Amino acid sequence: MWGVKSIVDNTGAWFNGRISVSKTADEGSIPSAPAKSIDKEQDWKKVMKKVFDYIKSVRSEWFKIVWPNRETVVKTTVMIFIFSGLAALFFFVVDSILNALVGWIF
Repeated sequence: MWGVKSIVDNTGAWFNGRISVSKTADEGSIPSAPAKSIDKEQDWKKVMKKVFDYIKSVRSEWFKIVWPNRETVVKTTVMIFIFSGLAALFFFVVDSILNALVGWIF
């Protein structure tokens, strides 16, 4: 597992399953570029723009949905009840037959 200290490498340091690719090895950290200043207001604006864009796309997709009419809903509901009843009857018959066979054998 990543991050689980389970193996010790040959230097005595904990090994988490990843190979060290540090160019500085034991010399410490040498940054290749200075850290960027964080402009929280710009980041906040970017995040909010993404959120609003997502909401706009969801809203546009919502209007593309074709909702079924009442007649279709009633027909499909009746079909579900009929096939559920047929499935229950089928499994009842199979269960009864298997129960009778097991009772007859033992």
